[in-house]
Amino acid sequence: MTPETPHPETSMVLINLRINGRRTTVRLERAFFEGLRAIADREGKTPQELCELVANTEYAGTLTSALRVFVLTYFRRLSDRRPPVEAPDDRPPPPPLLDPRAGRHQEQSARDR
Repeated sequence: MTPETPHPETSMVLINLRINGRRTTVRLERAFFEGLRAIADREGKTPQELCELVANTEYAGTLTSALRVFVLTYFRRLSDRRPPVEAPDDRPPPPPLLDPRAGRHQEQSARDR
């Protein structure tokens, strides 16, 4: 994945990727790209690996749309797992939401556990 290139008129970021050996470009809002990078850091993956993961799952629509949904869903599930505000800060952080064995997003939400 090449470094992000800011689009001068907007807060959009152009991302050049290789998905299954083919070059493609997605254009994401800066907030979604920063979210993708944060997820990659938390999960021990690169943004390129996450984009490939999303591209190789079934989704309706474009890769850009699927990436937005992935980032939103990830953080919604993470927020569902957070302790209440009054909980002590000495609790360990929740484990990663990506299943490292399967290499894909877990289907079961935290509420179903």
